[in-house]
Amino acid sequence: MKHEIKLTVLIAVILAVGIAWSAGNCFLTAFELSFTHQTVLFLICGLTALGSAVLFSFRRGGIGVLCLLALAAGYVHRDGTALNQVYQLLHHLTAIYDRPYGWGVFPLPVGLSPETVFDYPLGIWMVLVCLSVTYSICRRKSAALPLLTVILPLCSCIVVTDTVPAESWLIVLLAGLILLVLTAPVRQEDAFQGLWLTAIAAPAVVLALVSLFLLVPQQGYVNRSEVLRENILLAARNIPQFLDTGMTQLSSKIQPRPPKQVDLAALGTRIPFTYPVMTVTSETGGTVYLRGRSYDIYDGLSWSASEHREEHFSVPGGSAHRITVSTEDRKDFRFLPYYPSEPTALTGGIAPNPGHAREYTLTQTILPENWRKTACQTDTGSETYAEYLALPDHTRQDAASLLEHLYPANVSNTAKADIIAALVTDSARYDLNVPKMPDTEDDFALWFLREGDRGYCVHFASAATVLLRSAGVPARYVTGYMVDTPAGQAVTVTEEHAHAWAEYYEPNLGLWIPLEATPAVTSVQDIPPSQPMPTAPVPSGEPEPTLPQPSLESTAPTEGPEPDLPVAIPERPAEEPAPVVLPAWILLLPLSVLILWGQRILRLRLRRRRQQTGHPNAQALHRWRETVRLSRLLREDPPEELMQLAQKAKFSQYRLTPEELAEFDDFHCRAIGRLQEKPWYVRLVHQYIYSVY
Repeated sequence: MKHEIKLTVLIAVILAVGIAWSAGNCFLTAFELSFTHQTVLFLICGLTALGSAVLFSFRRGGIGVLCLLALAAGYVHRDGTALNQVYQLLHHLTAIYDRPYGWGVFPLPVGLSPETVFDYPLGIWMVLVCLSVTYSICRRKSAALPLLTVILPLCSCIVVTDTVPAESWLIVLLAGLILLVLTAPVRQEDAFQGLWLTAIAAPAVVLALVSLFLLVPQQGYVNRSEVLRENILLAARNIPQFLDTGMTQLSSKIQPRPPKQVDLAALGTRIPFTYPVMTVTSETGGTVYLRGRSYDIYDGLSWSASEHREEHFSVPGGSAHRITVSTEDRKDFRFLPYYPSEPTALTGGIAPNPGHAREYTLTQTILPENWRKTACQTDTGSETYAEYLALPDHTRQDAASLLEHLYPANVSNTAKADIIAALVTDSARYDLNVPKMPDTEDDFALWFLREGDRGYCVHFASAATVLLRSAGVPARYVTGYMVDTPAGQAVTVTEEHAHAWAEYYEPNLGLWIPLEATPAVTSVQDIPPSQPMPTAPVPSGEPEPTLPQPSLESTAPTEGPEPDLPVAIPERPAEEPAPVVLPAWILLLPLSVLILWGQRILRLRLRRRRQQTGHPNAQALHRWRETVRLSRLLREDPPEELMQLAQKAKFSQYRLTPEELAEFDDFHCRAIGRLQEKPWYVRLVHQYIYSVY
């Protein structure tokens, strides 16, 4: 045993010093930095590796390592030089970032001058690398922690500089990391075999790397750094938008019905998606609305659909045309055109689909051409739809002030709708890239009408619906899809075709009429409600328009003054948004990984504590849960005798003995051994999911 510990310490020290020292020198050569006390730093790495390897070989040695780290941190803090060098290192790195990207340079505190010597920060990093390597080897852990400690700081080299680390140091670093990764599984099973494998594989790994570098020399590399930079910057700009809206939109593909609420306060820039939703075939050509759900409750920040509503939505008789809808997924509602001839009832704003049929054929009634003449007669009243006039008190008052003296008294609902549609359409321009409503605002429609200079159909439809209600016209907010249908041809409808619009009730016709207020679409006055207007599509749920992006000529910002940089440094185009997201993600990624890794370690320790402390019966129940998980992974039933012990621990006053508890541990050891013969993904599930939760 003593011989094995000595060999473990020796291998750990060699690998730790080799990986840490080569990593530090790779960073130095990549960023053109330097050490002033190379010998001292090398000795510190060696002593750290030796001391931590010896301490980690003992059960409680980690406490000693923490004590030594605390003493070293106190000395570094007292010296004061370390913090100044950190500032200088940040200044140096941000200056390199600033050359190609224009992110700005970290300002130095007063009295400090730019330097290229950073012994303290790089020395601290190398000490941490030594600790992670010795911990992985001496405690027989995986190589994940040392890999993260080494690779994450070096990842910045491929983004911010065209140079690469020196070949000699890169070979040493890669050799050490490869040995660490290759031998970790064997070392975890048998420490002695893992150590011998490390010693035997080292010459072969070094020889293979040297041969690779000789066969593919650095002089033959093709410099693709500019392309890489642009791709990274483009991806970084889209990440926040995708996280903000992408998951919500993707989830709509598997929703059985449109959501009950549309959160207006969360709306911002929209990213279109192109996955198919349905296929539509119409006997006549034209543009058709396919109605999904209507929303009747407005609270200033969202639209909601009440479930109690029961309404009829059909126009029997008249000239009729058939429309066939075939959805990609089974849904419990149907998409309706304006207007179905068959008797159709709406429940909660949607048309139920009890059989979850994926394909159904509807008959569309075409209204006569003179429908508007009938609709524009004197209003006969709308008291039966009073619930569609509800607004918050302050919203009604402020919206009424916007409509003051806009139309004469005693005009029909259709006449009011025409005036309101024109007002909303002219209030802002159409644009997918819009900011969110400020947190200080409490009404989405009023904020958009007063302060918004751009928006998409959710904005325009919400504003139109609110103004209609303020004018005494029953109205509701509707989501669905718009599709251009050539006669007799099947058309694939995707999320790009989704849309939002308003509906208002016209008592002279006894119908709900679609109202389009989004700019750049045909005016509703010229098209009967049976042939809705083409418009910008948006996804169901939180609808999103998909009109083409505005041209660069109309949206590109005016170029500002050229940055104060040397002539040889390429300037960043002024029209491209400053990619300030990338540095945040570089810092956020390792932090997220460390948090996940830390919570896993904490959960494992808590689980072991529950299994080894407290009442024996409680320990047995915790061990039984792990038994069930392991049996599930092995695709076998839990042992009958362990099930009886678990039942005895839960339902009787009997106190289990240590020998009975040991039966659970024996099964766990055998099961984990059999798991090693399973595919890698089964072992991964056990290591990172079942062993934690």
